[in-house]
Amino acid sequence: MSHSIYPLKEIPEKLSICGDYAATVAALFVAAVSKQGGTVYNRHKGTDIDKVLKFLSDIGHGIEIDNTLVKIDRSKFDRGRIPSENRLDASFHALSLAIGYLAGLEVETTLVYSDDIDSIYLAYFVGQLTDAGLPLEHNPGKKIIRFRPGKRLPIERMIKSSYSYIKDALFLFGATSGCSVAIREQFDSDNRFLKTLADAGARITIKEAEHKTVPDQNDPRRKVRKLTSDYKREMMLHPSTSITASEFRVPPSREILPAILTFAILRRKRAVLERITISTALQRFLNYLKSLGAVTVLANKSRGKDRMTADLVMEPGRLKGRKLAGEAAAKLIQELPLVAIIAASIPESTIVRNIGEANFVRSRYFRELTENLIRAGVKCGILEDGLVIEGVKEFPGADYGPFNYPDIAAALFILSLAAQERSSIVNLDIVSERYPDLFATFQESVRSDPTSTAPTRK
Repeated sequence: MSHSIYPLKEIPEKLSICGDYAATVAALFVAAVSKQGGTVYNRHKGTDIDKVLKFLSDIGHGIEIDNTLVKIDRSKFDRGRIPSENRLDASFHALSLAIGYLAGLEVETTLVYSDDIDSIYLAYFVGQLTDAGLPLEHNPGKKIIRFRPGKRLPIERMIKSSYSYIKDALFLFGATSGCSVAIREQFDSDNRFLKTLADAGARITIKEAEHKTVPDQNDPRRKVRKLTSDYKREMMLHPSTSITASEFRVPPSREILPAILTFAILRRKRAVLERITISTALQRFLNYLKSLGAVTVLANKSRGKDRMTADLVMEPGRLKGRKLAGEAAAKLIQELPLVAIIAASIPESTIVRNIGEANFVRSRYFRELTENLIRAGVKCGILEDGLVIEGVKEFPGADYGPFNYPDIAAALFILSLAAQERSSIVNLDIVSERYPDLFATFQESVRSDPTSTAPTRK
């Protein structure tokens, strides 16, 4: 299915913002572990969430849905009656938590996953979990993961991934099985799941690694702070932790605001966003834009119990390419496709390196991203541990897709809106399903091709 994307000159006045996707997935699985189940408010409404709900229902949880509210009833759940074969056709994020959850239930069962899952990265992921002691067997040919009961042993693991998938799966395994989980991580990865677990009553302790001040190797006149260890923080989920929360309130989506700001950057337009939630992830993205030369101002700040709102003004300024590496790259790993298309709009070289995910770099994810950037007239290539991008002044219309990764599809959707001429995208429904708020915001620029049917918002 192909759709035409017509250029858009201005930022839409009305934004559609739904509940955060990752926070919704986290809330659903933590509610499934909670002793009394739970009610999830302001859930994300994409079809991926519907697939997670079906999975939880199929294994025995009572599910009641009322628009953006979901009730999960555990009163009749019996792990001994879980089907011998289960299926989850959702994204890797949801699949990773499902694997941690089923492993923690300590039952003999199987999980069939989608053909769209990156087999290389899944093999790396499952390998990390089995090395940590989870009783799993992976058959990539049949796309099946087999679970077997195992001994309840404490887990201790050093994680070198920029993504939180391994960490989150291990913590959910611990919360489900009652095992203690101790993790040291080298990068400051996403903590949305960990926060959900802690807010639900799990006993979690976090200790930041110590720093010391040393002379800068490049300039002895300067002092820099350096970690005294090879990890950034230690996190501990204590044994037999108890999940007692019965209500889970999902914050606004963290994905649409960086996408809107990226569109403004590509169009070199001033962006004014009023009363928005300033998450840690958004602040990091704003800091990155400032490092490129953009000017960002937060005004009328208001702090609530667990979040801050403010009015945001962003001026693109004169942008310059820069190198992004190490921890700075790791912190922006979730926004990497947006970082790539911003780099593609700057007529200089941008290098992204040392992202701490070598297996991921060799996967089809980076190939899909670079192949579509090349179609936009951008010179780019895959390095051993990252990307190099030579930007252009403007984007012509081009044909993109098909896509396996929703975040890459969404980034190319934004690029198409900022192009000089009409573009087309194959399987645009991957954007409308995974990012319904983003698609709704820009839907007026989308036209179905004569031989296809327009995607519907789900």
